[in-house]
Amino acid sequence: MICWLQKPDRQVIYPLPEGKFLQNIGLKWAELYPREISSITIINTSSQLSPFYHRLRPKNYLRLVFNIFRNKPIEKEKFILNITSHTENKNKVLEKYSSFHETHRLNLINFMRQLLLANDHIQFDQIKVPALVLVSQKDQLVRACCSDKIAQLLNTKVQ
Repeated sequence: MICWLQKPDRQVIYPLPEGKFLQNIGLKWAELYPREISSITIINTSSQLSPFYHRLRPKNYLRLVFNIFRNKPIEKEKFILNITSHTENKNKVLEKYSSFHETHRLNLINFMRQLLLANDHIQFDQIKVPALVLVSQKDQLVRACCSDKIAQLLNTKVQ
C-alpha cells in the first residue's frame, strides 16, 4: 500500500515506505489540496469503504502485532515484503527498506496512529486529479477488491 503524489512542478513526493497506511494521507491530500498535486498513483490501497477484514486480511492481525516488537529492522521489513511482494529481487528491496527503517523507526504509538489514519474518511468525489490505481492479485495484506472500489470512485481503471 504505497502512494506516489506528483506535484504540478513534476517533483515526485514519495511518502514513507515504512508507513503501509500512508496512502490515505496521499488520498486525503489530493482531496483537500488538489492544486498542489497533478496526479496520484496508489498501489494495493484500501479505504473505509471496504470491510476491515478486506483492508487487512485476518490471518495477518497477530503477525503484524508481533512484527512491531521484532528488534531487527531487516526482520520487520522481510515480513512485510513477503506478504506484499512477489518479486524475485527481494534482497535488494529489503536492504533499501531496512536501512530506511534504521533511520525512521516505527514504534507502537506511530503504528496505532497509522491505523487510525487508515480509517479517516476520504471524500473520493472531491478528488479531481488524475489517478492511477495499481493492484496485485497476490497481495497477502490487502484484498484486491479494495483497490477496485477506489478505482471505481476515482473514475479510473485498475491496472
